[in-house]
Amino acid sequence: MREAVLHWAWKNKIIQGLEHYSKSEVTVHHTGQFNENRSGPDFFNARVSFDDLQWYGSIEIHYKSSDWYAHKHQNDARYENVVLHVVAIHDKTVHVHKKPLPTLVVSPNMFDLLKDSQKLNIYKPLICKNVSKTSAPFSEAYLIQTVQSRIHRKFEKHRFLGFPEFLALGFGGMRNGLLLLEAVQKKNPSLLSQQDQMGRQRSIHKQWFSYQKFLKAIGLEMEFILQRPKNLKNHLICMIEHLKQVGCTNFEIGYILNNAILPYFYLHHTDANTQQELIAFHKLMPSEKNKTLTHFKNAGFPMSNALQGQAYLEIYTELCTQNKCLKCPIGKRLLCK
Repeated sequence: MREAVLHWAWKNKIIQGLEHYSKSEVTVHHTGQFNENRSGPDFFNARVSFDDLQWYGSIEIHYKSSDWYAHKHQNDARYENVVLHVVAIHDKTVHVHKKPLPTLVVSPNMFDLLKDSQKLNIYKPLICKNVSKTSAPFSEAYLIQTVQSRIHRKFEKHRFLGFPEFLALGFGGMRNGLLLLEAVQKKNPSLLSQQDQMGRQRSIHKQWFSYQKFLKAIGLEMEFILQRPKNLKNHLICMIEHLKQVGCTNFEIGYILNNAILPYFYLHHTDANTQQELIAFHKLMPSEKNKTLTHFKNAGFPMSNALQGQAYLEIYTELCTQNKCLKCPIGKRLLCK
Protein backbone atom coordinates (compact mmCIF):
# COMPACT_ATOMS: atom_id res chain seq x y z
CA MET A 1 0.00 0.00 0.00
CA ARG A 2 2.85 2.42 0.76
CA GLU A 3 4.36 2.03 -2.71
CA ALA A 4 0.88 2.15 -4.26
CA VAL A 5 0.46 5.64 -2.80
CA LEU A 6 3.73 6.69 -4.40
CA HIS A 7 2.77 5.08 -7.72
CA TRP A 8 -0.48 7.03 -7.79
CA ALA A 9 1.19 10.26 -6.73
CA TRP A 10 3.88 9.87 -9.42
CA LYS A 11 1.35 9.07 -12.14
CA ASN A 12 -0.65 12.18 -11.25
CA LYS A 13 2.43 14.42 -10.89
CA ILE A 14 1.71 15.08 -7.22
CA ILE A 15 5.18 14.15 -5.99
CA GLN A 16 7.46 17.11 -5.36
CA GLY A 17 11.06 17.09 -4.21
CA LEU A 18 14.72 17.50 -5.04
CA GLU A 19 17.23 15.16 -6.59
CA HIS A 20 19.11 13.92 -3.53
CA TYR A 21 22.72 14.47 -4.59
CA SER A 22 22.66 17.68 -6.63
CA LYS A 23 19.76 19.25 -4.72
CA SER A 24 18.33 20.12 -8.13
CA GLU A 25 14.56 20.42 -8.50
CA VAL A 26 13.03 17.60 -10.52
CA THR A 27 10.57 18.50 -13.27
CA VAL A 28 8.31 15.71 -14.52
CA HIS A 29 7.46 16.18 -18.21
CA HIS A 30 6.05 12.73 -18.80
CA THR A 31 5.51 10.19 -16.03
CA GLY A 32 5.94 7.26 -18.41
CA GLN A 33 3.91 4.14 -18.99
CA PHE A 34 2.97 2.16 -15.90
CA ASN A 35 4.29 -1.39 -15.94
CA GLU A 36 1.17 -3.51 -15.52
CA ASN A 37 3.14 -6.76 -15.56
CA ARG A 38 5.16 -5.72 -12.48
CA SER A 39 8.26 -7.33 -14.01
CA GLY A 40 10.95 -4.69 -14.41
CA PRO A 41 10.86 -0.97 -13.51
CA ASP A 42 7.58 0.61 -12.43
CA PHE A 43 7.33 3.16 -15.28
CA PHE A 44 8.80 3.00 -18.78
CA ASN A 45 9.65 5.80 -21.23
CA ALA A 46 9.47 8.65 -18.75
CA ARG A 47 10.93 12.11 -19.36
CA VAL A 48 12.22 14.20 -16.46
CA SER A 49 14.57 17.15 -16.00
CA PHE A 50 17.14 17.93 -13.32
CA ASP A 51 20.71 19.24 -13.30
CA ASP A 52 19.76 21.31 -16.39
CA LEU A 53 19.40 18.12 -18.42
CA GLN A 54 16.48 16.08 -19.72
CA TRP A 55 16.51 12.40 -18.94
CA TYR A 56 14.65 9.66 -20.83
CA GLY A 57 14.22 6.21 -19.36
CA SER A 58 12.58 4.17 -16.63
CA ILE A 59 11.42 5.19 -13.15
CA GLU A 60 11.62 2.86 -10.17
CA ILE A 61 9.62 3.61 -7.01
CA HIS A 62 10.29 2.26 -3.53
CA TYR A 63 9.27 3.19 -0.02
CA LYS A 64 12.92 3.02 1.07
CA SER A 65 15.94 3.31 -1.21
CA SER A 66 17.41 0.16 0.36
CA ASP A 67 14.51 -1.78 -1.16
CA TRP A 68 16.48 -1.65 -4.42
CA TYR A 69 18.90 -4.14 -2.92
CA ALA A 70 16.24 -6.00 -0.95
CA HIS A 71 14.49 -6.72 -4.26
CA LYS A 72 17.79 -7.71 -5.94
CA HIS A 73 17.50 -5.11 -8.69
CA GLN A 74 21.29 -4.82 -8.79
CA ASN A 75 21.32 -8.28 -10.38
CA ASP A 76 18.68 -7.51 -13.01
CA ALA A 77 19.75 -5.90 -16.31
CA ARG A 78 16.24 -4.49 -16.83
CA TYR A 79 16.96 -1.88 -14.17
CA GLU A 80 20.12 -0.53 -15.80
CA ASN A 81 18.20 2.14 -17.73
CA VAL A 82 16.49 3.60 -14.65
CA VAL A 83 17.08 7.36 -14.74
CA LEU A 84 15.37 8.24 -11.45
CA HIS A 85 14.72 6.40 -8.20
CA VAL A 86 11.69 7.79 -6.30
CA VAL A 87 11.61 7.04 -2.57
CA ALA A 88 10.02 8.21 0.66
CA ILE A 89 13.04 7.39 2.81
CA HIS A 90 16.62 7.61 1.57
CA ASP A 91 18.39 5.13 3.83
CA LYS A 92 20.99 3.72 1.43
CA THR A 93 22.86 4.98 -1.62
CA VAL A 94 22.09 2.96 -4.74
CA HIS A 95 24.78 2.54 -7.40
CA VAL A 96 24.21 1.68 -11.05
CA HIS A 97 27.25 1.30 -13.31
CA LYS A 98 29.31 2.27 -10.26
CA LYS A 99 27.64 5.68 -10.09
CA PRO A 100 25.06 6.93 -7.57
CA LEU A 101 21.56 6.58 -8.99
CA PRO A 102 19.71 9.92 -9.11
CA THR A 103 17.17 9.75 -6.32
CA LEU A 104 14.08 11.85 -5.71
CA VAL A 105 13.04 11.98 -2.05
CA VAL A 106 9.39 12.96 -1.78
CA SER A 107 8.27 16.10 0.00
CA PRO A 108 7.58 16.02 3.77
CA ASN A 109 3.81 16.35 3.23
CA MET A 110 3.76 13.24 1.08
CA PHE A 111 6.00 11.46 3.57
CA ASP A 112 3.51 12.24 6.37
CA LEU A 113 0.76 10.78 4.23
CA LEU A 114 2.80 7.64 3.74
CA LYS A 115 3.32 7.27 7.47
CA ASP A 116 -0.44 7.52 7.95
CA SER A 117 -1.02 4.94 5.23
CA GLN A 118 0.90 2.37 7.28
CA LYS A 119 -2.14 2.30 9.56
CA LEU A 120 -4.19 0.82 6.72
CA ASN A 121 -2.80 -2.56 7.68
CA ILE A 122 -4.72 -2.31 10.95
CA TYR A 123 -8.47 -2.89 10.59
CA LYS A 124 -10.60 0.18 11.11
CA PRO A 125 -14.29 0.54 10.35
CA LEU A 126 -13.65 3.68 8.30
CA ILE A 127 -10.11 4.89 7.66
CA CYS A 128 -11.05 8.47 6.77
CA LYS A 129 -13.60 8.99 9.55
CA ASN A 130 -11.65 11.86 11.10
CA VAL A 131 -11.09 13.81 7.88
CA SER A 132 -14.40 13.55 6.04
CA LYS A 133 -16.39 16.21 7.90
CA THR A 134 -17.95 17.82 4.86
CA SER A 135 -21.49 18.44 3.67
CA ALA A 136 -21.03 16.67 0.35
CA PRO A 137 -18.04 14.29 0.35
CA PHE A 138 -19.29 12.46 -2.75
CA SER A 139 -20.99 13.99 -5.76
CA GLU A 140 -24.50 12.80 -6.58
CA ALA A 141 -23.24 11.53 -9.94
CA TYR A 142 -20.70 9.35 -8.13
CA LEU A 143 -23.37 8.02 -5.75
CA ILE A 144 -25.65 7.13 -8.66
CA GLN A 145 -22.85 5.40 -10.52
CA THR A 146 -21.91 3.48 -7.37
CA VAL A 147 -25.47 2.29 -6.70
CA GLN A 148 -25.82 1.10 -10.29
CA SER A 149 -22.48 -0.70 -10.04
CA ARG A 150 -23.65 -2.35 -6.81
CA ILE A 151 -26.80 -3.66 -8.46
CA HIS A 152 -24.93 -5.07 -11.44
CA ARG A 153 -22.24 -6.62 -9.23
CA LYS A 154 -24.77 -8.36 -7.00
CA PHE A 155 -27.55 -9.25 -9.40
CA GLU A 156 -26.39 -9.24 -13.03
CA LYS A 157 -25.82 -12.98 -13.12
CA HIS A 158 -29.36 -13.52 -11.77
CA ARG A 159 -31.16 -11.17 -14.14
CA PHE A 160 -32.93 -14.01 -15.98
CA LEU A 161 -34.65 -15.29 -12.85
CA GLY A 162 -38.41 -14.86 -12.58
CA PHE A 163 -39.51 -12.27 -10.05
CA PRO A 164 -40.52 -14.74 -7.27
CA GLU A 165 -37.06 -16.33 -7.50
CA PHE A 166 -35.37 -12.93 -7.64
CA LEU A 167 -37.35 -11.91 -4.56
CA ALA A 168 -36.19 -15.01 -2.68
CA LEU A 169 -32.59 -14.23 -3.53
CA GLY A 170 -33.02 -10.69 -2.23
CA PHE A 171 -34.71 -11.78 1.00
CA GLY A 172 -31.99 -14.29 1.80
CA GLY A 173 -29.21 -11.79 1.28
CA MET A 174 -25.57 -12.70 1.02
CA ARG A 175 -25.78 -15.44 3.62
CA ASN A 176 -28.97 -17.32 2.75
CA GLY A 177 -30.03 -16.03 -0.67
CA LEU A 178 -28.98 -19.05 -2.70
CA LEU A 179 -30.61 -21.44 -0.21
CA LEU A 180 -33.91 -19.58 -0.35
CA LEU A 181 -33.66 -19.50 -4.13
CA GLU A 182 -33.14 -23.27 -4.26
CA ALA A 183 -36.11 -23.86 -1.95
CA VAL A 184 -38.34 -21.72 -4.17
CA GLN A 185 -37.13 -23.29 -7.41
CA LYS A 186 -37.59 -26.83 -6.10
CA LYS A 187 -40.77 -25.91 -4.21
CA ASN A 188 -39.28 -27.65 -1.21
CA PRO A 189 -38.95 -25.49 1.94
CA SER A 190 -37.75 -28.55 3.87
CA LEU A 191 -34.34 -27.88 2.32
CA LEU A 192 -34.06 -25.02 4.78
CA SER A 193 -34.14 -27.44 7.72
CA GLN A 194 -30.92 -29.11 6.67
CA GLN A 195 -28.69 -26.49 8.25
CA ASP A 196 -26.02 -27.54 10.72
CA GLN A 197 -26.05 -24.35 12.75
CA MET A 198 -29.25 -23.73 14.71
CA GLY A 199 -28.71 -19.98 14.67
CA ARG A 200 -28.59 -19.98 10.91
CA GLN A 201 -31.59 -22.32 10.73
CA ARG A 202 -33.71 -19.90 12.77
CA SER A 203 -32.51 -17.01 10.62
CA ILE A 204 -33.32 -18.66 7.31
CA HIS A 205 -36.74 -19.85 8.48
CA LYS A 206 -37.57 -16.31 9.55
CA GLN A 207 -36.52 -15.09 6.12
CA TRP A 208 -38.63 -17.80 4.47
CA PHE A 209 -41.79 -16.80 6.33
CA SER A 210 -41.13 -13.12 5.58
CA TYR A 211 -40.68 -14.02 1.93
CA GLN A 212 -43.96 -15.96 1.84
CA LYS A 213 -45.82 -13.10 3.53
CA PHE A 214 -44.31 -10.58 1.18
CA LEU A 215 -44.97 -12.66 -1.95
CA LYS A 216 -48.62 -13.13 -0.96
CA ALA A 217 -49.03 -9.44 -0.19
CA ILE A 218 -47.45 -8.40 -3.45
CA GLY A 219 -49.53 -10.77 -5.55
CA LEU A 220 -51.87 -8.01 -6.69
CA GLU A 221 -48.87 -5.96 -7.79
CA MET A 222 -47.19 -8.70 -9.83
CA GLU A 223 -48.36 -7.34 -13.17
CA PHE A 224 -46.93 -3.96 -12.21
CA ILE A 225 -43.62 -5.59 -11.31
CA LEU A 226 -43.34 -7.45 -14.61
CA GLN A 227 -44.55 -4.63 -16.85
CA ARG A 228 -43.24 -1.18 -16.16
CA PRO A 229 -46.16 1.20 -15.39
CA LYS A 230 -46.45 4.71 -16.78
CA ASN A 231 -46.08 6.37 -13.38
CA LEU A 232 -43.45 4.29 -11.64
CA LYS A 233 -42.98 6.44 -8.55
CA ASN A 234 -46.69 6.59 -7.69
CA HIS A 235 -47.09 2.86 -8.19
CA LEU A 236 -44.16 2.17 -5.88
CA ILE A 237 -45.60 4.46 -3.22
CA CYS A 238 -49.01 2.75 -3.48
CA MET A 239 -47.37 -0.66 -3.25
CA ILE A 240 -45.53 0.35 -0.09
CA GLU A 241 -48.76 1.54 1.52
CA HIS A 242 -50.45 -1.74 0.59
CA LEU A 243 -47.59 -3.75 2.09
CA LYS A 244 -47.85 -1.77 5.32
CA GLN A 245 -51.56 -2.47 5.53
CA VAL A 246 -51.04 -6.23 5.28
CA GLY A 247 -48.48 -6.24 8.09
CA CYS A 248 -45.08 -5.89 6.43
CA THR A 249 -42.69 -3.93 8.63
CA ASN A 250 -40.83 -0.82 7.49
CA PHE A 251 -37.59 -2.76 7.79
CA GLU A 252 -38.89 -5.58 5.56
CA ILE A 253 -40.22 -3.15 2.99
CA GLY A 254 -37.04 -1.08 2.84
CA TYR A 255 -34.85 -4.15 2.74
CA ILE A 256 -36.71 -5.83 -0.08
CA LEU A 257 -37.02 -2.64 -2.10
CA ASN A 258 -33.26 -2.20 -1.99
CA ASN A 259 -32.40 -5.86 -2.48
CA ALA A 260 -35.03 -7.12 -4.92
CA ILE A 261 -37.67 -4.80 -6.36
CA LEU A 262 -35.52 -1.83 -7.36
CA PRO A 263 -32.64 -4.02 -8.62
CA TYR A 264 -35.16 -6.02 -10.66
CA PHE A 265 -36.39 -2.82 -12.29
CA TYR A 266 -32.85 -1.59 -12.91
CA LEU A 267 -31.95 -4.79 -14.74
CA HIS A 268 -35.14 -5.18 -16.79
CA HIS A 269 -36.09 -1.59 -17.62
CA THR A 270 -32.94 0.07 -18.90
CA ASP A 271 -34.44 3.06 -20.71
CA ALA A 272 -33.19 6.41 -19.47
CA ASN A 273 -36.57 7.60 -18.15
CA THR A 274 -37.06 4.54 -15.95
CA GLN A 275 -33.50 4.72 -14.66
CA GLN A 276 -34.01 8.37 -13.70
CA GLU A 277 -37.30 7.54 -11.95
CA LEU A 278 -35.60 4.77 -9.98
CA ILE A 279 -32.86 7.15 -8.87
CA ALA A 280 -35.49 9.69 -7.85
CA PHE A 281 -37.30 7.03 -5.84
CA HIS A 282 -34.06 5.99 -4.13
CA LYS A 283 -33.72 9.60 -3.01
CA LEU A 284 -37.24 9.55 -1.54
CA MET A 285 -36.62 6.43 0.54
CA PRO A 286 -34.93 6.67 3.94
CA SER A 287 -31.59 4.95 4.29
CA GLU A 288 -31.58 1.59 5.99
CA LYS A 289 -29.89 1.32 9.37
CA ASN A 290 -27.01 -1.01 10.09
CA LYS A 291 -23.61 -0.99 11.75
CA THR A 292 -21.69 -0.12 8.60
CA LEU A 293 -23.85 2.90 7.78
CA THR A 294 -23.56 4.06 11.39
CA HIS A 295 -19.80 4.41 10.84
CA PHE A 296 -20.44 6.64 7.81
CA LYS A 297 -23.01 8.70 9.69
CA ASN A 298 -20.67 9.20 12.66
CA ALA A 299 -17.95 10.29 10.24
CA GLY A 300 -20.17 13.11 9.02
CA PHE A 301 -21.39 11.63 5.74
CA PRO A 302 -24.92 12.76 4.78
CA MET A 303 -27.40 9.95 5.43
CA SER A 304 -30.76 11.31 4.35
CA ASN A 305 -31.86 8.79 1.73
CA ALA A 306 -31.43 5.27 0.37
CA LEU A 307 -29.31 6.41 -2.57
CA GLN A 308 -26.62 7.55 -0.14
CA GLY A 309 -26.98 4.47 2.06
CA GLN A 310 -26.71 1.96 -0.79
CA ALA A 311 -23.76 3.84 -2.28
CA TYR A 312 -21.92 3.87 1.06
CA LEU A 313 -22.45 0.13 1.46
CA GLU A 314 -20.90 -0.47 -1.95
CA ILE A 315 -18.00 1.90 -1.25
CA TYR A 316 -17.38 0.13 2.05
CA THR A 317 -17.54 -3.37 0.53
CA GLU A 318 -15.55 -2.73 -2.62
CA LEU A 319 -13.10 -0.04 -1.46
CA CYS A 320 -12.86 0.46 2.32
CA THR A 321 -12.57 -3.18 3.36
CA GLN A 322 -10.00 -3.81 0.63
CA ASN A 323 -7.90 -0.71 1.41
CA LYS A 324 -8.50 0.65 -2.10
CA CYS A 325 -8.39 4.23 -0.88
CA LEU A 326 -6.72 5.39 -4.10
CA LYS A 327 -9.85 4.48 -6.07
CA CYS A 328 -12.08 6.56 -3.80
CA PRO A 329 -12.69 10.27 -4.50
CA ILE A 330 -12.07 11.09 -0.85
CA GLY A 331 -8.82 9.12 -0.83
CA LYS A 332 -7.62 11.03 -3.88
CA ARG A 333 -8.70 14.33 -2.35
CA LEU A 334 -6.67 13.62 0.79
CA LEU A 335 -3.63 12.69 -1.25
CA CYS A 336 -3.76 15.97 -3.13
CA LYS A 337 -3.69 18.09 0.03
